[in-house]
Amino acid sequence: MKISEIQLVNYRKYIKKEVSFGDNINLIYGDNATGKSSLLEAIHLLIMLRTNKTNKDSELIAFGKEETMVKGCFYNEKTQKTATVLISKYFKKMNINGELVKKASDYIGFVDVVSFGTEDVNAVSGAPSERRRMLDMFCCQFDLEYMNVLKKYKMLLKERNLFLKSADPNNKKDSILLDVIDDKIVEQGKVLVKKRQNLCSRINAEMENIYSFLSNEDAKCFLEYKKNVDENEYLDVLKRNKKQDMSALTTTVGPHRDDFLFLLDNYELGKFGSQGQKKTAILCFKMACVRLIKKEKNRNPIVLLDDVFGELDAKRQNNLLKIIDKETQTFITTPSLIELDETLIQSSNLILLKKEEL
Repeated sequence: MKISEIQLVNYRKYIKKEVSFGDNINLIYGDNATGKSSLLEAIHLLIMLRTNKTNKDSELIAFGKEETMVKGCFYNEKTQKTATVLISKYFKKMNINGELVKKASDYIGFVDVVSFGTEDVNAVSGAPSERRRMLDMFCCQFDLEYMNVLKKYKMLLKERNLFLKSADPNNKKDSILLDVIDDKIVEQGKVLVKKRQNLCSRINAEMENIYSFLSNEDAKCFLEYKKNVDENEYLDVLKRNKKQDMSALTTTVGPHRDDFLFLLDNYELGKFGSQGQKKTAILCFKMACVRLIKKEKNRNPIVLLDDVFGELDAKRQNNLLKIIDKETQTFITTPSLIELDETLIQSSNLILLKKEEL
């Protein structure tokens, strides 16, 4: 599906804004602080119920306002859907075609999205939690079972950590109760690890040749999945760490501590890569996700590229757009059109944003 228009009310700096979009490439340009990134972020929110920039929904609400609303019209050759997300400081509600949707798993999935932003580049050398969040975001929409397993695992992890704060290491009853929680968390954790392993393998198969095509360098870029614990030894490790966890008041092992490293020919980009290499690696990962959705789900995702052309010459700009075929609706933000390829400008729907329109 594609999005034809969006309406924002009290979203970030937008008090009220409506924008219509083209079927293919949409070039969104304007000075800094004109809301270009916020517009892409709102599209992402409409599709995934969360943004790629913050975990706090309250940050999306315009200063001094009580709630925000984002509404979008989606379509394909067979149907049209209107999706609405309403967020206040106390709740989040979503509906499709005017009907309330109670569960995120019943909402997510009617359209796919792949997004790129500077926060993704920073994640290459950032904390493991940033890379987990980025991969989980893709996996949740690609595999709805993954989303359900991840949700159950996080709930059990929260329950276990709360129990650890009150448990007595020398109390036999507390030890038995912890064993019961451990059996449940291991059951979900094993599924999570296997799914992550499988998805990383499939992403790597797509990434294999993309980096060389994007960068014009003869190099191989791929993800290395660093499991925190082997799934076959997970329960035994939890039992061995029981007293340590009770002392630390937190769960010290499990897939919530997994990591995913970006490697270029066998060296770790997070430690040794240049900013340009990190950016190209993230683009490589994102384009692999686009390809995987097309192959496995037989449909085109919406692609959001925030300030993607910085440090990319005209040839690399064109190489990037060749990976995203013309049938894919793509949104690209840029401060100016001056340095962009003229062919790209001529083939795009141009959207100029101005500060006075906020």
